[in-house]
Formats: sequence, C-alpha cells, structure tokens
Amino acid sequence: MSGEKSKNSFKIAKEFVLRRNIVELTAAVAIGIALSQLINAIVEGVVIPLLAGEGMTTPWRTILGYGITAPITVLGVYVVVVRPLNRRHERVSLDRS
Repeated sequence: MSGEKSKNSFKIAKEFVLRRNIVELTAAVAIGIALSQLINAIVEGVVIPLLAGEGMTTPWRTILGYGITAPITVLGVYVVVVRPLNRRHERVSLDRS
C-alpha cells in the first residue's frame, strides 16, 4: 500500500512541476536574475557616478562580463528548459487528439 501511495504522490508532484506555467515562471526568474545583474552593474558603475559628477567606478570588463553572461543564461534556459517543455506539450496534445 505504501509503495502505491508514494508512486501516486510522485506522479502528482511530477505533473505539478511539469505544468507549463510553473516551468515558465522558473525560467522567467532565472532570466530576470541574469538581466538584473547586468542592469545593476551599469547603474551602479556608470549612471550613478556620472550623475554624482564622479568618474565611472565599475570597470568595463565587469559590465562586459554581465553583458555576456545574461544572453548565455537566456539561451541556456531556452535550450534546456523551454524548448524541451514545448516539444513535450506538443507531443502530449497530439496524443490526446
């Protein structure tokens, strides 16, 4: 009885996690974090010092690093999470019809 119950619980948890909106929300959070790091580096290192009349305090390599990391993160999340999930949902919807 316990084995059936744990299999049913695992199936329910798997269905919950693989629902499209949960995975898309997770992907959006990961992308948002990567982009926020880039924006923070630009604002804190360039915009605020320029408005305060100081020189730029963040080296360009830091901004460039975040500028490279953000698109790689977006591409990685798309290739690893979003595209396989979309294909899975297409297969499931074709199987149901």
